Amino acid sequence: MSYGTAPETPKQQPKTVFYLGVLRLKPDQKAEELAVDTDFSSMNFIARASTTSLASLTAKAIAEQTKVGERSTIVEKIGEINLYKTSFGICAIIVTELNYDRFAAQGVLTKTIDAFRSKFTPTEIKEKPAPFNWPELRKLRTDAILEDKASIAATRRELDETKFILHQTIEKVLERGEKLDTLVAKSDELGIMSKNFYKVSRQQNSCCVVM
Repeated sequence: MSYGTAPETPKQQPKTVFYLGVLRLKPDQKAEELAVDTDFSSMNFIARASTTSLASLTAKAIAEQTKVGERSTIVEKIGEINLYKTSFGICAIIVTELNYDRFAAQGVLTKTIDAFRSKFTPTEIKEKPAPFNWPELRKLRTDAILEDKASIAATRRELDETKFILHQTIEKVLERGEKLDTLVAKSDELGIMSKNFYKVSRQQNSCCVVM
């Protein structure tokens, strides 16, 4: 009796990982990026350049407003930000498309922090001028494109659901500080093109700053 061939297991669809970065807080409590790898290649040149700058600004602002030891997920209309702020003076942030498993994202952040601390000494992490030369970060980001089922299970075992703080918008994270519009307007890091891109996107209600 023939039962035919077993059905093929559906292939896992890759998820876009736009940004993976490690940041630290300086003595003045302002955040700076130590190592970053991004991929906004799906956008046109103007949007890509502007979004890269805006992603950097947003990551720093979120890192500054997040409490030490906090793991959080920020859900916007067209993307998600996951963050882990450690007690070691550094913070890891990953920006992905919507519906990226947050346990997978937190697993990537833990792996990124561990790899970073293995590469650099505590003194370097605290005092070495940014940015750091850390090409291994690209592989961590590209590996994250496919959500690792084993990593998700392991992270679920390690992290209780209640340890996550879920924010519906970036504004909720920044409500203790300045509004995002104000940060963008006052930023010396953003050029006129990026500020105009942000303003138009906000007016069209189509931008969550990082996408």
